[in-house]
Amino acid sequence: MTPERLKMIQKKLKMSAAEFGIALGYSGERATIAASVRRLTGSKTDRAVPEKVARLAAMYELHGVPADIVKRASK
Repeated sequence: MTPERLKMIQKKLKMSAAEFGIALGYSGERATIAASVRRLTGSKTDRAVPEKVARLAAMYELHGVPADIVKRASK
């Protein structure tokens, strides 16, 4: 998955970088999580999105993010 596609999925889900990061399994301070997601989705990166992150994002794109994860991410 490309960084651009990951960013498109995040926008489609209408989630902030921190919320999307929490849904993808990142933990820690919200600012750190958001920075990690911005690194993954940034246009200046030449890295591929990690396979596990890509698969989870693709699943969320098709089926949505489970309600309990959305609730946890929006706190």
